[in-house]
Amino acid sequence: MRDLLVIAAGFAVVGAAAGVIWALVSDPPQVTRYVETIGQDELQLAGMFAMDGWYVVVAAIPALLGGLWFGWRRRRDPVATVILVTLGACLAGLVMFLVGQMLGPDDPTVVLADAEVGATATAQLSLSSKIFGLVWPLGATAGLFLVNLLTSSDVPDQNRPEDQ
Repeated sequence: MRDLLVIAAGFAVVGAAAGVIWALVSDPPQVTRYVETIGQDELQLAGMFAMDGWYVVVAAIPALLGGLWFGWRRRRDPVATVILVTLGACLAGLVMFLVGQMLGPDDPTVVLADAEVGATATAQLSLSSKIFGLVWPLGATAGLFLVNLLTSSDVPDQNRPEDQ
């Protein structure tokens, strides 16, 4: 239970820091008010992809480092470590997204609700697909995999006579 709390708290703090960084480095596109709706031109739609890209870049590095750290520090029960690190990484991804959205611009539908046609507002930080949320657990699992590769020589090989 202590390991669960340590891993969850560690990933939550790192996820919050990553959310702050994501809000600072992302440059959300502009949204324009039209007669009946709001929308973006093609150039601004490319900015939506940039927000996804920044999320991936900002998330991948701490996820990998978190997987390396917790995998290295907690090697006594590998199955539990994989489960705990994966759950912690999922929590970090959620915290990063929520902190980034909270620190980023307001929802443009609310900002432009009473605006004149042609008015613009900055889009809210978001991800174009939920698949980007997998960056945290995949990165952390890759870190665990690297720790396993680096420490696999500690495990005796059953096929080598000198290890029996």
